[in-house]
Amino acid sequence: MSLIAHKKRKNKNALSLVKEAKEMAVQRNDTSLTLKANERYVQALLWNGKLSEAKTQIGELEKVHPNNSTINSLWATYGMYSGKLNKSLEHYKQILQRDSTSFDGNLGIANTYREKGELTKAYNYAKKTLKYYPNQKDAMGLVKTIETGLSPSINTTATYTIDNGDNEAYSFAAQTEIPWSERFVTTFGYNYRTTQNLKSKEMAYNTNASLGLKYRLLNNTWVEGQLGFIKANATSNDYQDINGSISLKSRLFSLQYLELEYRRELQNFNASLIDKKIFMNNFKFNYNMGTNFGLGWYTSYIFTTQTDSNTRNLLFTSLYYTITKHPNIKAGVNYQFLNFKNQIPELYFSPSKYQSLEVFIDVSGKLKSLNYSVNVAGGYQYVEDNSTTSLFRMEGKLDYTATNRLKLGVYAKYSNNASETASGFQFTEVGFKLRWQLTKKPLFKFN
Repeated sequence: MSLIAHKKRKNKNALSLVKEAKEMAVQRNDTSLTLKANERYVQALLWNGKLSEAKTQIGELEKVHPNNSTINSLWATYGMYSGKLNKSLEHYKQILQRDSTSFDGNLGIANTYREKGELTKAYNYAKKTLKYYPNQKDAMGLVKTIETGLSPSINTTATYTIDNGDNEAYSFAAQTEIPWSERFVTTFGYNYRTTQNLKSKEMAYNTNASLGLKYRLLNNTWVEGQLGFIKANATSNDYQDINGSISLKSRLFSLQYLELEYRRELQNFNASLIDKKIFMNNFKFNYNMGTNFGLGWYTSYIFTTQTDSNTRNLLFTSLYYTITKHPNIKAGVNYQFLNFKNQIPELYFSPSKYQSLEVFIDVSGKLKSLNYSVNVAGGYQYVEDNSTTSLFRMEGKLDYTATNRLKLGVYAKYSNNASETASGFQFTEVGFKLRWQLTKKPLFKFN
C-alpha cells in the first residue's frame, strides 16, 4: 500500500502507511518482515526528502544486518538521492558479487550510469536486466529513453511576435541533430526571420544556416560548437556575414550545473537594427545550484561587446524554492541589473542603469500525453533615475506526445520587462513547436 501511494505521488501517505507496517512487523516478531518494513520505511523517507533520517536508519539497520544485499541497495538508493553516484555504484556492484542476476543490482547500476551520463554502460546493464527479467517495465522504459535520446531528430519552431513599438515579426527555425555515438553529435540549423514596422513600413529579413557539433568530454560535460552563415536584407543595407558559438556545459555534481559560452549574433529584433548591421559578441557564465531540501540558486552574467563600439553588462540572479515535485511548483525572487556604456535610445534600449526585482511562481507537470508549464512573475523595474514602474511577465507552454516519435507544442508569452526588447517596450509572442524522431533507434550500435 505504501508503494502504491508513492506511485500515485502521495509520498506523505506512503510514509504514514509504512509506519503502520513497521509496527505490525514488530508485533509479529518476524525478522524477515521487520527488515522488509524497514526497507520500505527508508525508501519512504527518501521519497519525502528526509535524507538525514534515512541515512541514520540505514546505519542502524546495517548494525543488525551486516553484509546484506538489502542494506547495500538502501545505501545505493541513498547515494542516488544525495548525489553520491560513485558510492551507489560500489554498493550495487557488491550486490552483483553475491548474485549476478539481481534485479536491484543490474537495473540500479543502469540507472546510476545514466545519471552519470555514461549512456552505453547504462544501456548495456538495462539490456542485461531484461535478459534475466524479460519485458520488465522499468528496464524497458530505460532502454527506450536512451534510444530516443540518441536517435536522429528534427526540431522546428514557428513564431509570431509583436510589440507596442509597432514592430511585427515572423520566424521559422529548424534544427536537425544526428548522434553518431553517445559522445559525438552533429547538428544542422536553419532560421528565417522577417520583421516590419507597421507605422513606417520599414521591413527587413535575415536568413541563417549553421553547422555544429557536440562532444562529450566526460560523464555530463559537453563541449559544443556552431558556425553559421547569415544573409540579411534591409531598407538600405544588404550583407552577408558569419556568426556562431562555442560553449562548455557541465553538471559538476548531482545538483550543480555550469555553462560557459561565447556567442556572436546579429541584433535582429527589428528592421532598423538589421539595417544597422550590429553584431554582438556575448561572453556568458551560467551557474545553477540545487539542494536536497528544495532551495536553489541560479545566476547568469553576460558581458557583450558590439560592433557599434558599445558594451553591455547583464546580470540575472534567482533564489527559488521547490514547494512540491508533482506537480513541480517553484517560487522565488529574481533580480536583474543591466547597463550600457553608450546610450543610443533612438536605436535600441541602452540605459546607463536598469534594475528589476520580481517574485515568481513556476508550475509544471504532466497529464497523460500532455506536458504543461506556466510561469508568472511580477514586480518593479527601475530605468536610470526615472520613476519606478511595475513589471509583469507570463509564459505558458503545452506539449502533446502524439506518437512515440512525434511531439507537438504551443507556447505564448507576454512581458513588459524593458530589458527584454530592443525598444524597451512590452511584447507578445506565440509559437508552435514540433519534434520528430527520424528513426526508431540510434544509427550506431552500443558496444
